[in-house]
Amino acid sequence: MSAAKRFSCPVHIWLKLVEHVLVADFREKDSLLVKLLVELGVEPVFANLSVGDYLVSNTVAIERKTPADLVSSILDGRFFDQLDRLKQAYPHNVLLVTGSLSEALSRAPNPGIVYSRLALACLRGTSIVVLGSEAEAAQFVKWLVKEAKKSWEGFEPMIKRKPKN
Repeated sequence: MSAAKRFSCPVHIWLKLVEHVLVADFREKDSLLVKLLVELGVEPVFANLSVGDYLVSNTVAIERKTPADLVSSILDGRFFDQLDRLKQAYPHNVLLVTGSLSEALSRAPNPGIVYSRLALACLRGTSIVVLGSEAEAAQFVKWLVKEAKKSWEGFEPMIKRKPKN
């Protein structure tokens, strides 16, 4: 069985991941986040991703949402469908919200709906990162790519804890 099959990732995308580390959905091509990533030295390759907006490795995917998209996906029922499909395809997934959460809460008929859905997403295994700007999101993705690449190369932590006696 090929590695691409084991990780639910088409072969052509898996090969791009091996070579370039970050794959972005082609719909993200003109986004500010991609422009900022390129300025930071992270140049994604583009592919038609069936789930997620970015693949950081063959096991880590990012679904990016603005506050407005977060609320609309919660209210129209797409939220858990998207996260469930992401979780089925990649063992580690990140919901990256770029913008003010208070903005998202102001768009919801009841802020408790947003909080409860985010809490349930965490309990279902999704990591949630809320950053105030695209520049902060670009820094986060850059470091996520770096850390994922280190783990691919068998990187050992620089700081090791002393064993408890």
